[in-house]
Amino acid sequence: MSTSSFHKHLSAPGLIKEVRACFERIEDNGNGKGFSLIDCLMSGFAVFSLILLCQITQKPLFA
Repeated sequence: MSTSSFHKHLSAPGLIKEVRACFERIEDNGNGKGFSLIDCLMSGFAVFSLILLCQITQKPLFA
């Protein structure tokens, strides 16, 4: 695996792309109003990532 290919897949943007691709495989049975299931799942992923980052760095989320 080349270095550029390695960094392409092992990075924050690469992880976010992979997570979104996994979420896109989930069937959305919504009625089309409001937010899509993918948008809601990506929002949850963002919040979870932010909380995890705060726990790892031991810095408060709101100071």
